[in-house]
Amino acid sequence: MTEKPSFRTAAAKRRALVPANGYYEWQKNEDGTKTPHSAHEALGHIHDRTPVITPGELQDQWLDPTMMKRDQVQHFIDTIPKPNLIPWIVGKEVGSVRNNGPQLVREVA
Repeated sequence: MTEKPSFRTAAAKRRALVPANGYYEWQKNEDGTKTPHSAHEALGHIHDRTPVITPGELQDQWLDPTMMKRDQVQHFIDTIPKPNLIPWIVGKEVGSVRNNGPQLVREVA
């Protein structure tokens, strides 16, 4: 996050917190199709582009306006405890912005 040009300035100077209890990732299957997954906390095993998941006790530090150097931000990210990963497959309906509701996070067989 601190190395990629599109994110490094924001990581150093414009950090935010977004309350969430999960997010979606699409995992490419062997046949080339993609399957949507939902996870309660993170999906690091699918790929390395995961959100910075900040535990409650570290949220004030994440928002600290004096932490403005990229190496400080990267050190903070590197020291965050790894979250417990609990992924599951969800329906393809999550791929459309027209769909909304708690049923979208239910596991499908």
